[in-house]
Amino acid sequence: MNKKQIELISNIKKCKSIIELVNDYYKVDCTINTRLRSVSAPRQIAMYLMYENLKVTTYDIGRLFKGDNGKCKDHATVLYGKKKAKDLIDVDKYIREDVKELQKSVVNIVKTKDLELEKNKILIELNDILIYKELSYLKRLKIKLNGNT
Repeated sequence: MNKKQIELISNIKKCKSIIELVNDYYKVDCTINTRLRSVSAPRQIAMYLMYENLKVTTYDIGRLFKGDNGKCKDHATVLYGKKKAKDLIDVDKYIREDVKELQKSVVNIVKTKDLELEKNKILIELNDILIYKELSYLKRLKIKLNGNT
């Protein structure tokens, strides 16, 4: 697994943490496939928080919101949801306060997961160094065994 794959996996984990955070805050499951305002608004807020705080594509965000039918939200739906959430934040002071409160927790999620990501990157680099050293040692051993010293 390379560094980009680990970063993508880390960001997906952060997204899932944001979904859990929003679900707990609003006491709903925002991943279900419904147009009920009590579910769609938290879903749009979750999309907004992911898009604004993480390096995640709208495609990847959409894949996290599978409905009962197994279909994912497409990137256009995510962009619409982000815009709708932004509009709600601009006009509704209660939503604005909710998002400010959620944002504090999102910052903690991002920081915690970033430390985990850095740890994983260091482990990969160490593994690469060990593999390189082992290969280097094996090459030297092969040269010795072949008598090419």
